[in-house]
Amino acid sequence: MVGFDEEMLDSWGPAVWGVIFDRLQSGNVKGGTLQVAWPSNVDRKTAAQQIQWATKLPLAHLPQKALDIIFDKMVGFSVGVRYMEEKKIHAMHGLLKHNGPLKASVEKWFRRPGTVEKWRGLIRSYKSYEDAMGHLSDCTTFPRETDNHPFKTHPAYNAAMQCSSCLEFLVHFGIVTPNGYDLSGRSWIEAGLNSPNMDLLTYLVSNADPQHLIKPRDIRETHENHILLSLVGVGAFSQFVIALNRLRQAKLVPVDELRKIFHEAAMHEFCAVAPVAVAEALYQHGINIGNVEHQYHELGGQLESSWHIAAAFNPAGAEFMAWLEKFSMLNAEVRNSENMNPLMYAACFDEPASIDWLCQKCDPMQPRLTGGAQGYALICAARSSHLHSGEIFSIIISHLPDKLFTNEYGKIFGTEIAEGLASHKRKLADGRVRDPTQNVMELLAVRKMQALVRRLSNHWTRSQWHLALDAFIRDNDLGILRHSIGTGTRLLRSSSRDGSRNRRNVRYPESPQLSSISEHEVLPRENGNGSDPALADAIRRNRPSRVTARSGGRQTLGPIRDSSNMVTKNVGRMGSNRRI
Repeated sequence: MVGFDEEMLDSWGPAVWGVIFDRLQSGNVKGGTLQVAWPSNVDRKTAAQQIQWATKLPLAHLPQKALDIIFDKMVGFSVGVRYMEEKKIHAMHGLLKHNGPLKASVEKWFRRPGTVEKWRGLIRSYKSYEDAMGHLSDCTTFPRETDNHPFKTHPAYNAAMQCSSCLEFLVHFGIVTPNGYDLSGRSWIEAGLNSPNMDLLTYLVSNADPQHLIKPRDIRETHENHILLSLVGVGAFSQFVIALNRLRQAKLVPVDELRKIFHEAAMHEFCAVAPVAVAEALYQHGINIGNVEHQYHELGGQLESSWHIAAAFNPAGAEFMAWLEKFSMLNAEVRNSENMNPLMYAACFDEPASIDWLCQKCDPMQPRLTGGAQGYALICAARSSHLHSGEIFSIIISHLPDKLFTNEYGKIFGTEIAEGLASHKRKLADGRVRDPTQNVMELLAVRKMQALVRRLSNHWTRSQWHLALDAFIRDNDLGILRHSIGTGTRLLRSSSRDGSRNRRNVRYPESPQLSSISEHEVLPRENGNGSDPALADAIRRNRPSRVTARSGGRQTLGPIRDSSNMVTKNVGRMGSNRRI
């Protein structure tokens, strides 16, 4: 800009600098048309006038010398700060991306001698694991966020957790390295594992040295999982495949060591969460996670196989089960220490993704023990208190044959549903569990019972088995289930097996509001010339005016005098406010 003198920047007050810094951090650098000549006597104007002037200042048109001074002040070079704020890192990174109007000016500023060195002095990090270990005593005593330190002393670590591109920006200009550690001994990979930002992990596992991937990520922690286990633990599956391939190509993890890392307990965890891509990558490197036959699992509390864990917990569902069927030495009929197959085991938990596939691969009619009740998988779903147990129950019951649903088995399955609800109510009363709430469990039990009763024959109602189930429900104070085992749900059941019935012959409970209205008043009456418009008009005129409970106080049922009365209007609690 013609006539610029950098000494004029010294006359800018705090109001001007504050506005300029805010504009740089928000990316608003274009400005507008200045109402006063440049550079003008800004310091002699009021604070409001200075703010207005600074808001319109075209930053992109300032000379490089002026921008160098502005950038220096913004990041803290000339004010004596000890650590750079992460928001300043993010602001400078934002000016560079998307080819902004100040990108060339920022790049020139970084190429200026001494700029990068000043950045390193404010970022302050270690280049590698060996460098951090050389300052072990400093790392173990340097304050972290959990130490309630009054100042933020880890700008690069905090910036990386919030924005992966900030770390790429720092690496690009040589301020930090992808193998680096902060002053308290945490690597950038540790920041990625503790952050929801998966892009940071992708960048690091792709650009850090392969040797760095197997180094401790926090030198304060003496016992730490391998990077591959940690990536799966946070759900970074695509990053896991990248890291595994890089480690194997660098021959840093031989097959024998890989087998030690992925011991049977670890393979169990992989079966619970890993998608097919992860299982396939491990299989190509000589590890088959589908061959674990008996291994204790914390969630199930039993000795489970890979099939049981995948069926009960893996959200990939049928896709992962099909991979197991192709590559595992086991099959869908394998039993655990409680003699349950994968279908029975999965029905006890909350993941419905594989239930339909398992019902097609193994017989859902099977009992758990020889001579026991058939359809044990349905019994497990009936007892379950998980939120998706109703969906699991419906899937299993759809695969069971009609011959199983005799009145005797109706009582068996119904008792299991009722006992599951009663057991959960006792646990809620004792404080052993808090979720699901009693209302949710009652709704689940009612839906399961309705699905069961629809599959029973027409002779179920008032049979000895129905009466026995009704007595069990009354004895356990489960009145919420009484209606669902009786006539109310029978009318919803498909009648294709027992012959169709005429719904007009069914006498429904009479509504109190319709007790004084005959069928001819409710249904359109036909005469020789068609419908009777006079009767319909009389019914409308005599209709009582009231606010319906279902409408929530938003509609009125009253005489229809004109078309405007048909529009939904707001109504108070005491009735309509319309003046007719």
